[in-house]
Amino acid sequence: MPTGSSTTGTAEGTILLPANIDNYDSLLTGLNEADTKKVIEFIGKTDDDVKKLLGEGKYVANYSLPGKAWNSTVGQLYKPFGYTPGYCGEWQEWGAPGLRKNAEEVFGKDNVETGDVMISWGDPITDTTGSYFNHIANTIYVKSTGKTYVVDYWESGATGKPVIMTPEEWVAKWRDTISIGNDGVVYGDGNGRLEADLKAKGISLGDRADKRPPRSSSSTSAPASPSPIGPIIPLHR
Repeated sequence: MPTGSSTTGTAEGTILLPANIDNYDSLLTGLNEADTKKVIEFIGKTDDDVKKLLGEGKYVANYSLPGKAWNSTVGQLYKPFGYTPGYCGEWQEWGAPGLRKNAEEVFGKDNVETGDVMISWGDPITDTTGSYFNHIANTIYVKSTGKTYVVDYWESGATGKPVIMTPEEWVAKWRDTISIGNDGVVYGDGNGRLEADLKAKGISLGDRADKRPPRSSSSTSAPASPSPIGPIIPLHR
């Protein structure tokens, strides 16, 4: 686990925090010392998992619009050299086995449920404006604490560090990132728990369709990569 640089206080004492994530307050709110330590351990394991995927040559193909254009054309030439580009859908799938393994090891096999969350703008079938986008990430629900966390492997792969948020943080981030005239529609993975939790916190799910739309092949783009070679090869190995 990365070297700690800050601390958090619990009723039982003070705990050293790793330095690779900046939203500990929201992730650890309401937890006792034992559960706080488990979340921190899970973050460390997720960090290791992201580095493992990057070390295998996997990288984010569309962290910027220029990067997406490059990887759809010239960047394809890098595949024979062991590099595998992926959009958010691929990163969600690549991250799912490690997330499940890490969650069961830390929180207990019968104490977790894993899934995903999608936010979508438009409908790929009926939308004629060409403005259909979506973004998808993994989720983990810890039964003993009632907490749900969103693990965004796509952004983790682009930044080289674990990106873990509460559902409300994740929805707010993506509604701020993509602005095409509406707030987008939020879909959980089918059991309704994540949607109910967001609604209880006053967060709109948007004008939902009866059926969750398929993943888009033209996935969303986050802020541009800080390196000119970022769209071509992984920034972090």
